[in-house]
Amino acid sequence: HLDARYLTAIARSALPLGFAAAAYTLLAGAVGIANLGVTPSLPILAPGLAEALMMAMLGLLTAGVARLVGELSARRGENAGLV
Repeated sequence: HLDARYLTAIARSALPLGFAAAAYTLLAGAVGIANLGVTPSLPILAPGLAEALMMAMLGLLTAGVARLVGELSARRGENAGLV
């Protein structure tokens, strides 16, 4: 089924894409800190770290929802012939 393939693709790709976005955010922050010359305080760094964690969390959430919907869709398809 076409929808199941999309859900499987989303479930498999969401987690690595979320962590890739988090790694990119952390890398950009590290480059910015390196170019700054002085060590910034934690309140300055906190928004960038929060953004990176949010990207990872969104990847986990998306993968989890896609997996759940895929499982429910498969079970619904199995039960459709019995009604």
